Formats: sequence, structure tokens, C-alpha cells
Amino acid sequence: MNKARRFWADLMHDYDWYRIRRLVPEEDTNNKIRSGRGLSVAFHIEQDLVDAMLLFTSSNNITMFSLSLACYYAFLYKLIKDDDLCVTGVVANRSKEEMKNMIGMFVNLVPYRIKIEPNNSFNQFVQKVQQLCTDVLEHASLPYQQIIEIQGKREHHELPSSSFQYESLVSTLTQNTSTELVVSEDCVLDALNDRDTTHGNGTTLFDLTLIVSHDYYARTTKCFLDCSTDIFKSQANVALLANRFKYILRQLFCSSIVGEPIYNQCSISISNLSLILPEEIEEIQNVIFHRLPTIENEAPASYAQARIWLDERIRFDPDKPQVAIYNMPFQYRLFPEQTLSIKRLVHALQLVVL
Repeated sequence: MNKARRFWADLMHDYDWYRIRRLVPEEDTNNKIRSGRGLSVAFHIEQDLVDAMLLFTSSNNITMFSLSLACYYAFLYKLIKDDDLCVTGVVANRSKEEMKNMIGMFVNLVPYRIKIEPNNSFNQFVQKVQQLCTDVLEHASLPYQQIIEIQGKREHHELPSSSFQYESLVSTLTQNTSTELVVSEDCVLDALNDRDTTHGNGTTLFDLTLIVSHDYYARTTKCFLDCSTDIFKSQANVALLANRFKYILRQLFCSSIVGEPIYNQCSISISNLSLILPEEIEEIQNVIFHRLPTIENEAPASYAQARIWLDERIRFDPDKPQVAIYNMPFQYRLFPEQTLSIKRLVHALQLVVL
């Protein structure tokens, strides 16, 4: 236990616990109580992305847990622009052989803290996350309450803003069949399903939770994104967030987006990733600014316009070669005894802009 205490003390040293509950950095939620209400969206990862991720894990001796967590870190970094991230995860906490077949709850909550160097390649970052996961698993026996106490935080309810969970499913050929045993008219026993059915029940403990459910037999991956209504106000916002996460994956593992060969596609740095969807980029590029019908075609020239016209005359007058005055600041000065009232401010803006 002393070794575990030293590990957690080093890992969480100098961490700003006052921002651990702020998904949005500029939002002051230190003393805010979460409502517990949430919105959820479920989505499948495209098969070509799943195949590329599995190829990456096998080629680099990386677990799908570490790779998925690294992708989540990259997504959070682009979302909140914070390079010191702490994500909560759960571990089975059955490290001893004699505990594996015991009935009972041994699950422990552990913080995964990592500092992101955005200019490094994603490949290097995944290796760093893999080492973090190995170290956390080795020292996961220390209860979360004691991890908090090491940092001098006596409030045991202190939880990070975001959470990550990975579900490894091993399906069978008969996974889609339904087996029921009718005991009586009012009692029906159903077969045990290895899938968690609690997703999307309208509640969430964290501001943002990503659950990755990977089926090794079917080679499919399904994700669940649970978002607190304290921050994400509508289902459309949650669905848009899921699309942005999928686009992050496509930039990392699809060579047609990154423009790199498949063996070198994860050399892209996290700073070069983008949350802006392709359709949003196209919409921005197609924006055309039109003159509003309420604006008159003729109006008195402003001071700024007069200066620009004068500059045009100076630049193209061969008899008066002078330096152009583009990009020079227009100043509106006040006398020492004067104050800038709203009326004077409007007048100054009219001189420069209108």
C-alpha cells in the first residue's frame, strides 16, 4: 500500500483540483452541484476504422483500451484546449488469483491523469498512454477515497468532469438468439446478456462520459456518449459531439483524410487534428456576403474612407511619390478634462467605420 500511495502522490502532484470538475475551463463550477440529468447518444464506429485500429494495436503491441483512451484524450484536448487532463476510469480490482472467482463488488475508481504535448505525434502519445494504463493498473488497489486524501482533499465526492469506460465483449455464434424459461404466468427467466443496458437512461454522474464497447468476435465497436444537461442543453448538441469524435478517429486512422500511408498515418500531431466537420468547412467556404437591402448605396464618406481615397490618389500620382498609409491606426483623442461618454464613443465609431 505504501508503494501505491507514493505512485498516486507523484501522479497527482500539483494537479489543480479546483478545475477537475470544470469541463469548460472558463465556467466556474467549483461549488456547483451536478443535477445528475443527462443526454445520451449511441453510435457505431465504421468498419474500416475498426479494422485500422485493430491493425494499429497488433502492429504496435498496444491494447484497445489504451488506444481508445488516447483517442478520447485527443478529443478532449481539442474540445477544451487543456493539456493537463484527468479522466476517471474503473478497474475490476481483482489482482490476486484467489479473488477472481469470488462473488462481490471489488470495482475501484481511479484517475488517469496525463499531460499532453500537442506537437508530438499521436503514435508517441499512445505509447505514453499505454505506460500510464499499466502503472495505474498495478497500483489500482488503493481505494479512491484514499487517493483523494493523499492530495489533502477530504471531500470524497470530488470527481473529475469526464469519465472513460471500455467494455470488452466476447460474443458467440448464438449471441442473437433469445432463450427464455417460463417458470409461471408471472415469472419469466431470460438469458444473461453481456451488454450493459443502462446507457441512455437519462442520468449521468459526470459531465462527459465515453463508453467504448468492442466485440472481438464480430470485430465491431459501439460507443455511448453520455453528457450532462448542465453543459449540453439539447440532444442535437450531443449528436454533433459524437460526430466530431468520429471525425477525430477518421483523421487518425483513415489515410484518405490524413494524406499519409497506412503504416505512417498516426504520425500526425494532436495539434493538427480538427473538430470542424467537412460539411462545416464546405459551408464556411460557400458563405457569400451580400449587401443588405436596408443599406443605402450612397452616403457621406467617413473619415476612414476619405483617408483611403486620399491614399489611393497619392499612390497613383507619379508627381507625388509618397508612402502609402494603409493599415495606419485612426485615433480619436480626448482632452484631459473630458470623459468618454456613450455619445462621444458612438461619434468616434461613426468617424472610423461608417
